[in-house]
Amino acid sequence: MHSSSLRGHDFTLTASQGAVTHQQWFQGFQNTERVGLVAPNGYDGVGAVNLVMAYVTAFYDTYRATGEKFYAYPDFYSFQYCQPVAEYTDFDIWPEHKNVAVAGGAVEMLDAINDRGITVLLVPDREPTNPTYFKAQLESARRIVKQCYAYTFAGQVDGADLLIETTNRSLVEWADSVFDLPSAADEAVWQERRAWWRTHVASSPRLVQAYRLIQFEEALTLL
Repeated sequence: MHSSSLRGHDFTLTASQGAVTHQQWFQGFQNTERVGLVAPNGYDGVGAVNLVMAYVTAFYDTYRATGEKFYAYPDFYSFQYCQPVAEYTDFDIWPEHKNVAVAGGAVEMLDAINDRGITVLLVPDREPTNPTYFKAQLESARRIVKQCYAYTFAGQVDGADLLIETTNRSLVEWADSVFDLPSAADEAVWQERRAWWRTHVASSPRLVQAYRLIQFEEALTLL
């Protein structure tokens, strides 16, 4: 709950139609929404820290609106093909079991997403594939998933629909913690990615990340 200190004014949002407030973008958000962050290599999800934390802030806003004390964590998850998994605890993806190791490929990934009732899906913008999903599996996902975004490790996507900026350095620190090496991980790769992140992204006083709203069918090709 450390991120419950964040407020909407910590984020500057620009949509395709122009500037919007955090409250406007998340109008109608309910604290039962379930965000799923697909981070195949473990560390990829740092490219979506602004979006995830904006959703986390919307979650806590629903509690703050009641004026009552609360102790709650959002039902947000990360899904990774690596094992052991990277920890997204500082994204308030907690307890640890919400960082999910997926064995297999896209079909198994969609099973994991369905099993947790994900309503908002964040997927890496990468070379698409054409997996063969099961019909019942697809129908389950279509019933539940309401919105999909594409993101990249670098924080920039072609055809962006949403730009989120922040000068709150806490988000940079929380993202950097994802690179804390899981046991049995390829240390050279992880340290190279961390060095790139620190040099090209974290060094800026303003963390700027772009996202593209995509249809569910496109998201299926990016799992």
